[in-house]
Amino acid sequence: MGDRNWRDKTGIPFMVLFCLLLFSFTARAAENDARVVRVGYPIQQGFTEIDANGNYSGYTYDYLQEIARYTNWEYEFVTVEGTLDEQLSDLLAMLINGEIDLMGAMNYTDGLAEIINYPEYSYGTAHKTLSVLKDNLEYTEFDYDSFDNIRVAVISYDGQEDEKLNGFSKMNGFHVNQVLCRTGAEQMDLLRDGSVDAILSMDVSLSNHELRVISRFDSRPFYFGVTKGNQEVAGELNKAMEITTSTNPFMSAELNRKYFTGEDGLVLSNSELEYIGQKETIRAGVMLGRAPLQYQAKNGEIRGISIEVLKYIEEQTGLTYEIVPFYNWEEYSRAMEEGTIDLVIGIADDYEGSGAGSCALTLPYLSVPLQLIMNDDMKMLTDLSGKRVALQKSLLMEQGLQGEQLYYDNVEECMEAVHKGEADYCYGNSYAVQYYLTAHNYKNLLTFAQSENWTQKYCFGIRRPVDIMLLSIMNKVIRVLPEDRVNRFLYENAYDAGDLTFSEYVMRNPEQSILYLVLFWLMVVTAVFITVEVTRRKNMARKALENQRYEQLSELSNEFLYEYNIREGTLNLTEQTAGFLGCERKIQKPETMKQKYPVFGYMITQEENNTEHECLLPRGNVRWLKVISKMVLDTAGRPLYAVGKLIDIQTEREIKSQLEARAQRDSLTGVYNSATSHQLMKQRLVEEDRNGAGAMIIMDIDYFKQINDYLGHYTGDQVLEETAEILQACFRTDDIVGRLGGDEFVVFMKAVSDPEIVKQRCTEVLERVKGVTLEKHGKEVTLSIGAAMAGGETDYDVLYRKADQALYQIKKHGRSEVLVVE
Repeated sequence: MGDRNWRDKTGIPFMVLFCLLLFSFTARAAENDARVVRVGYPIQQGFTEIDANGNYSGYTYDYLQEIARYTNWEYEFVTVEGTLDEQLSDLLAMLINGEIDLMGAMNYTDGLAEIINYPEYSYGTAHKTLSVLKDNLEYTEFDYDSFDNIRVAVISYDGQEDEKLNGFSKMNGFHVNQVLCRTGAEQMDLLRDGSVDAILSMDVSLSNHELRVISRFDSRPFYFGVTKGNQEVAGELNKAMEITTSTNPFMSAELNRKYFTGEDGLVLSNSELEYIGQKETIRAGVMLGRAPLQYQAKNGEIRGISIEVLKYIEEQTGLTYEIVPFYNWEEYSRAMEEGTIDLVIGIADDYEGSGAGSCALTLPYLSVPLQLIMNDDMKMLTDLSGKRVALQKSLLMEQGLQGEQLYYDNVEECMEAVHKGEADYCYGNSYAVQYYLTAHNYKNLLTFAQSENWTQKYCFGIRRPVDIMLLSIMNKVIRVLPEDRVNRFLYENAYDAGDLTFSEYVMRNPEQSILYLVLFWLMVVTAVFITVEVTRRKNMARKALENQRYEQLSELSNEFLYEYNIREGTLNLTEQTAGFLGCERKIQKPETMKQKYPVFGYMITQEENNTEHECLLPRGNVRWLKVISKMVLDTAGRPLYAVGKLIDIQTEREIKSQLEARAQRDSLTGVYNSATSHQLMKQRLVEEDRNGAGAMIIMDIDYFKQINDYLGHYTGDQVLEETAEILQACFRTDDIVGRLGGDEFVVFMKAVSDPEIVKQRCTEVLERVKGVTLEKHGKEVTLSIGAAMAGGETDYDVLYRKADQALYQIKKHGRSEVLVVE
């Protein structure tokens, strides 16, 4: 561990300063009005795209949405016509002239830096890639021995070979034969007919699903460009990118995988498959006492996250491993030196001197933050000089540490030493620390999170001389190891529950144990009572432990836990739940609150529940909540507790409402679409009685095809939008306005019985459409309008045919008129 790793004196102040900076920055952004930033938006695959429905997407678009979280920006996306090169050229000129504020996917050059501003940070990296057809198993990642004399199709406009590719091949010990061509289509033709083995391209432009990437090199960062002198936008962009980089360092990799590289899954070459078929069982040594990574469970089974990852590699490849456990560091080191094991499980990539020196490390399969563990007798948190530190024997000697250094076999022994006062503090990964705090019920230990950048990454180590083929195969599996699978391994090993022993129970419940000891002498009289009580309390202790685990997991989600003690009439809330609701953690007589706040009624019901409600909360806000509850019964089957959780589904409900509203609207004009218009009008007619009033109006735009043919579809769309706006302005808000399709619109007027009123309103629409279109397009556009009075008719089809017949009569006698029939 170098000086960069020991930040006990500066880590916490730095994190406090960073949090204050983040809070003050976001607070200022919230106080100011939203800024509209004009963004150049070339239609560029993967970076900036617009689908047929007008939805924006792409690497740059998603990154800008993240930036908006910290800037309070709103965006105006500016597009231009032409080929991609023409779009880029025009938008760059607009950026230089200040017509737009920002544009993405730009390479850095000294020339451009003189006329535009670049932020301090890039927002992504592009790479050159070698790609083969997916069914070509002769070449796979990391297997550079198979690359020798590979034939690569390279686009070259000057007849010169790609020097970066030559340099990459020379550095990795293989020869490449470059086949020069002029276009990407020519590259693919050569690849498909077998004239070449691979093609050279950029990963950000690689969209062909026939291909599989076998190597990446020559990284090139790309940046946002800001108009020269626009310091306000440039400054806010720099600050937001700094925060984004700190809070979500993997965002660029996630976006790159989402829009460019994807996931090919595990692909093994023919030579690797042959190797697996011939490989004997691999002896894998594991140092125990490092739960939940690797430990011996109470039933004697060797378990842990590292063990599960190794089993996953077995499942995916067919390799077989024999687990060799070690209980102390001396035996473990001796086995590594003597070569009696082939592989080391769970070795930290920059901590374990003995392991790292004699092994080649795989890619890390787990990265865990470190925590400082301190005895609560320590008074000076910021000054650890002269204190006794407990270190694992596997860690390198740290010369920068002051005070006495005590060595133990594993983190469990280090924490025990701090607990007993043999040492003042130690360090451990957060998973192990929480595991042993729970397992041993340490009351006198304090834990402190360290810098986010101070983590331990865990790998497998393959003994030297290194079996390169084995290393390559394991790296390939680790690269595609699903994150949800790792999370499942963590959950399954978060606590070795087993059955609580008497000594464990005494340790966790000292007061109850003393009480039971006293009651033991009264067992002659009260034997039955004590037996039931002990059993009940043991069950409660076990459930409390399970609830604690679940509560810790729920804190990572939108779930809020509660417990209602039916006999005592007390509602107990977790701190997180009380904060969400805006009330005390313990509520006596919660039934008195349910009239004003019905959520409490749902929580204390004595029936199992799984319902959704819109609830007023004590803090004054209204949220949609899902209430889930279960009943806990005593031995006689009577309810003791109602345990449950509230799930905040407000965002889910809002999204659902937005999607439902969007599905009802015509995407071009914003009025109701045909299906929704039909449904609403049928409902309106049914709601009216037989003497009910109303009118159905059908209209279409005269000679609309000629408008599209002579003025263009863009102008045609504008005329449709303008007509829809005039209809919404001329009719009442409770009238139904819809577009049936093409140039045809429909309106249903509610509670109108006078045909003259309907005709006046339709005539007003006709005249306003003429005026607006003449003014905007230089051509007077007219409408033909047919209307039918409802007169108590409740059948939609009958009324529609009457209005449609009226429209037909208008068209037959010259168009641009209104006819109302009764």
